[in-house]
Amino acid sequence: MSYTMHTLAGVKYDTTLIKGITAQTFSQQLVELLEGGNGSVDNGFSAVAGADPQLTFTTTAIKTALATLGDIDGKAIAASNFVMWFQAVTNGGTREGATSHIKGTAVQGLIIPQTLTLPHRGKATLQYLCIFVSSDGSTAPIAFTGSQSLDTGEGAADELYTLGACEINGTAVEAVQQAVIDFGITPWTEGGSGDKYRSFAAIGTRQPTITLETSQIGNITSDNWGILGAAQDETEGSESVINAAALTNGGTLAGTNVSFTVNRGRIQLEPISGSSGQRLGTSIKITPIYDGSNDVIAVGGLA
Repeated sequence: MSYTMHTLAGVKYDTTLIKGITAQTFSQQLVELLEGGNGSVDNGFSAVAGADPQLTFTTTAIKTALATLGDIDGKAIAASNFVMWFQAVTNGGTREGATSHIKGTAVQGLIIPQTLTLPHRGKATLQYLCIFVSSDGSTAPIAFTGSQSLDTGEGAADELYTLGACEINGTAVEAVQQAVIDFGITPWTEGGSGDKYRSFAAIGTRQPTITLETSQIGNITSDNWGILGAAQDETEGSESVINAAALTNGGTLAGTNVSFTVNRGRIQLEPISGSSGQRLGTSIKITPIYDGSNDVIAVGGLA
């Protein structure tokens, strides 16, 4: 019997290959209908009414992904401009060569960022959701073909980020152990009239949150944010800024950041908790809102 095995590879949007893929899940999301009836114990009928295929992937290529895939706005998939691969593994070796892999080409759809995780002294990761939709309700939203080659730029990761400096209302926040940006995007999708696949995908709402984990609980005092929290200072120079610090391959910090800036919103402390023999800790939650002109979270350093 001949066995095959596959692993991850990059994903490509238009002409840009996004490397550093650390996790990937493709799901057909079949809509299965089962029926028994007449008081029977077991079902006697099963059918598939449709499918809503999607892909989630996680990457360490923070700058490339955000610059390519529309930062907080996501990006439309059109004209088969999104490609993914399942990379073939060699029995008794490492990886197969050209024309040995499985390639998936999406017809159209929507790509949205979900969460950015920035750990102190750890690898930053950015997770995306790709919703694949049909061009007419009956054409498959994504097609897989075998005996394919990987992209010519495929190879080792070439960018890496970690948690950088954090500021709230223009003041540095010390001892942050991890920052998590939940982009809070709710997609709207639609199919109908007996179609097998969805044929519409868009961003319905966006309610982002930023959470900073820290042991610095002193902000509960009345001269800081107190019990009720505080408003984001809208004065220029007093924004809340979270930095993803770039690392140098073979070195340390590169001195360049990807920044996430909030101009309006609310700041509050989450529960302060701890156990005997451990320090107390808390999370600082920032809830950005739209100020009428700037992005709800402005992303800098992508040029």
